[in-house]
Amino acid sequence: MSVHAPARYKPGVAVRGPGRRRRLPGAATEISEPIATLRERYLPALERLLPAAAAADVLDFTATREPRATFRAAPGSAPLRPGTRTSVPGLYLAGAWTATDWPATMESAVRSGRAAATAVLEDLARGRHDRRAAA
Repeated sequence: MSVHAPARYKPGVAVRGPGRRRRLPGAATEISEPIATLRERYLPALERLLPAAAAADVLDFTATREPRATFRAAPGSAPLRPGTRTSVPGLYLAGAWTATDWPATMESAVRSGRAAATAVLEDLARGRHDRRAAA
């Protein structure tokens, strides 16, 4: 479960820092909270994270709610997630659901895709590519 709570600031007010979005995985309680409650909760946190934001006039605050954005894996299920390489020559797996050491998120999918591309290049460099799989 995720809540994305972007806040827009008055143009011309410098807000420095890593970004203005906060992703809250596992936000089971926040998913049903009114926007006003989220605003009261997270604007002070944003001001602590980005001190320049304290002087900003917040023009708009919203939250995007995606209850199925991140699944909750059962304890002990990590070993069931497959790795990049398979027993089939030339077949590699990628996706948020593979073993990335991250929950199944878009970030996990990117990490998995990069790992698969790296595995392909490593195997090609070592001559491990089965040409029948490419045909």
